[in-house]
Amino acid sequence: MNPSEVELLEEAVRGLAGDGLDWYRPATETHLAAAVAALDSQLAALGGMQAEGFVPGAGLRRWLADVGVRLDDLSLRLASGAGGHQLLRELAIDREALPEGTPWYRVDNVFFEARGTGWALVQMLEGVQRDQADILDRAGVTERWERLRAELAMTQRRLWSPVVMSGSGFGPFANHTLVMALHISRARDLVEEIATALGENAAQTSSGDGVTQAPASEPEVVEVERETQAEPEAADQQEASQEEAGQEEAGQEEAGQEEAGQEKAGQEEPAPKASE
Repeated sequence: MNPSEVELLEEAVRGLAGDGLDWYRPATETHLAAAVAALDSQLAALGGMQAEGFVPGAGLRRWLADVGVRLDDLSLRLASGAGGHQLLRELAIDREALPEGTPWYRVDNVFFEARGTGWALVQMLEGVQRDQADILDRAGVTERWERLRAELAMTQRRLWSPVVMSGSGFGPFANHTLVMALHISRARDLVEEIATALGENAAQTSSGDGVTQAPASEPEVVEVERETQAEPEAADQQEASQEEAGQEEAGQEEAGQEEAGQEKAGQEEPAPKASE
């Protein structure tokens, strides 16, 4: 990529990574406006063929690794408010690895952070699928990619309760944070599977290229050898046919000369005298 493209993307990342609690100068809205302006400039450069863009498949696994780390952190923070809930076993979450419990007045913050992350990832996954469709199809992960999008889309379902609750079991109050943690954990597992499949496909492709290059020249070598062997044989046949034709012509000339000599000799003989 060109240095100008890198600067625009870095500026967009800095703007999007702003803290939502920043309300004083520079406010969050200022950072977001700068990020939008940088992305618009990059999009205009790509549309005017003034930017190189990305190489297909480059950085996809690294981006998925970052996504997996982000989802894993969200799932732990969502589950930390559940305490000793039995659903932690189903989520394959180690209680000792959980961070400090989220206070009850911040449960909705983590919930909506995970909800917003899910929405953003759905949009980004759709764009990556359109741009890298051949890479995903070659690796055989298109179906799992769509399952990942569907799992994250489940985080966008309507919240019928006016508040985010952290109930237990089948009691009168639901546990919205654990439901969100379930979808986030499933999405994290799918991300790891897709990244592993892409890595294996890249390794097979690189090793396959080195194996298939050698026999590619064999047909050409065989054809060249056949042609070089066929050329002397054709020349010998042509010389033999020329010799036969020359012998036939010489034989015809000799026969014609003999016939002409006999006719001339017959004309030169004197006529027999009449008897007296």
